Amino acid sequence: MTDLEIRVIIFDGIIAGNDTTANTISFIIYYLANYPDVKTKMLNEIDRIFKMTRHEAINGKTIIRINIDGIHNNEEYWEEPNKFYPDKWMIEDKKAHLKTESVL
Repeated sequence: MTDLEIRVIIFDGIIAGNDTTANTISFIIYYLANYPDVKTKMLNEIDRIFKMTRHEAINGKTIIRINIDGIHNNEEYWEEPNKFYPDKWMIEDKKAHLKTESVL
């Protein structure tokens, strides 16, 4: 491979990752803005799970990282997490293989 081909592949990978994240966030913001009942339900669920009062906050300079790999390979949340099983994402099969807190 030439240097140019390698650069193009790296650039495509970076842009593809950013583009999908930006689209997902835009989609979520759009629907939360247009469906206030869903937004209220979501905020109530966050309050119920985290039990934070309105006076608590995370410092603006705090770095937050989620261990996606650790969650998706944790036997507490997944049956046979290291087994290749793409059907676990199918709606009708979720109850058998998925606990609600295991998907990010």
